[in-house]
Amino acid sequence: MAAHSADVQFDTEAPVTSREPDGLAALLPRWHLLRDAEEGEPLRALLAVIAEQLDRVRDGVEQGYEDLFVETAAPWVLPYLGDLVGYRTLPGYERVLTTGLHEGGRAALAEAVAPRADVAATVAHRRRKGTLHLLEELSEQVAGYPARAVELSRLVAHNQSVKLYRDTGRGRLLDLRDGSALALQGGPFDTTARTVDVRRANSARTQGGWTPAGVALFVWRLKAYSLTSSPAYCIDRARNLYTFSILGNDSPLVTKPVPEPSPTHIATVDNVPAFITRRLLHDRLLDYYGPGKSFVIRRDGEDKPVPPSDIVVADLSDWRYRPKRGQIAVDPELGRIAFGSRSAPRQGVWVDHHYAYGADMGGGEYERPDRVDRPDAAFYRVGPGQPYRQIMDAYRAWQHDRRAGSTGPDGIIEITHSGAYQEQLDFDLDPGDRLELRAAEGTRPVIRLLDWYSNRPDALNIR
Repeated sequence: MAAHSADVQFDTEAPVTSREPDGLAALLPRWHLLRDAEEGEPLRALLAVIAEQLDRVRDGVEQGYEDLFVETAAPWVLPYLGDLVGYRTLPGYERVLTTGLHEGGRAALAEAVAPRADVAATVAHRRRKGTLHLLEELSEQVAGYPARAVELSRLVAHNQSVKLYRDTGRGRLLDLRDGSALALQGGPFDTTARTVDVRRANSARTQGGWTPAGVALFVWRLKAYSLTSSPAYCIDRARNLYTFSILGNDSPLVTKPVPEPSPTHIATVDNVPAFITRRLLHDRLLDYYGPGKSFVIRRDGEDKPVPPSDIVVADLSDWRYRPKRGQIAVDPELGRIAFGSRSAPRQGVWVDHHYAYGADMGGGEYERPDRVDRPDAAFYRVGPGQPYRQIMDAYRAWQHDRRAGSTGPDGIIEITHSGAYQEQLDFDLDPGDRLELRAAEGTRPVIRLLDWYSNRPDALNIR
């Protein structure tokens, strides 16, 4: 059982349940209770005080047993349990201990010193020490980055005995006819072998590491963020050239990560937010294209996506490639689309895809837990299936309700669809008014601020 120093005082919680004094009174002879009732029950009052102390002793004994297990131990016991199993705090915790813990008190301090989940996983991690899947798990738990661990000894070329040949899946010399292997060379999924590298992995001059005793951990810092039913941007209407990004920039497509089947599984290209290469998409088109997968293309407002048989992978870096009739060329490395003559859209192109970004900021289809709404704020939702189709329609409704006195000075216009909104925004606010224009949870709408007149800026006016 863990113990603490005598000069440190800890808060003792009150018992959750109290014992009824009748439980102790039932152990006494009946005539004592009759005499006590005649005297105004002073004995019952004494038993109530004794029962309270018994509750504290009982709860202390029960808590002492629970403190032997990390799942049920009190927060102040966690650092001592962590010390018993050799748990060490992560770098940077010293700064955490001095900031932001005054509200949580000692419980928050103990949780920061030794998080319950980390202490519980210490023994399990020690048992799996030196395994590849543990390195991947630590990267996910400590930094929040998915990773792939590679045993570099399997990628070092060596000669096998002809008499004792075994197909161990080791790396081999490069086959110049294998285009798929050439595309993966130098990355986390490389299968080709190298000669022994005598340089150190931490060399200050040139990084090495391809040694028989080396292990590499490839980490993906960027996360995969989804965009649903987002309109594509038309670069050239005459040639039917589009980009996946509504902003018109090149946005490489990213794999939608699939959860690993077991904790001991080594991550593959499907389990990490890796960029989709042209070669990879050509070899595995059906694994990446389609509803619920990495990306999908829709045209002319149809709910049914473009069939995979019409998709052809191409290099659109200079827009010179022209797809055949009925074909749609896709460049996943640049996020570009080119339509053939018979497949040209007439009413627009919409795409579902994933892009890479480093954090939940800048707008995206992610949760916003820090959002706090004022209780007297009026909501006006804009989007398909909502009361208003345009932003200015919702603003005029809010202004009408303000003049009628049916709502207060706080208004919220919430866009519920990841589409593009092109309109002239002209807001006239009275002193004390507060109008918030925002995206709904799980959406990333885009407002295109276009100047409607050439001689003055009129895309957004706030008065």
